[in-house]
Amino acid sequence: MTDAERIYQLMVVTARADETVDAREARVMVGIVNDTAALQELGDRAALTRAARSLLEVMGQLRRCFGYTVEEIETIISRQD
Repeated sequence: MTDAERIYQLMVVTARADETVDAREARVMVGIVNDTAALQELGDRAALTRAARSLLEVMGQLRRCFGYTVEEIETIISRQD
């Protein structure tokens, strides 16, 4: 996984931390992507979003059982290869 992919997934996780993405968060994400060449070059952003959402769902279950935080989920994403 590239740094740009990790960054994009972290943006998704951060935006969805409260289980919703409001219009302001979506606009900020679009602005960051538009202003960052490496993020503009990402191939399938929808796949990255789905992967991040899936991870959030699994981690949400683990959090309920074991107390994982959003910060711990972000650490897991940042360590992906």
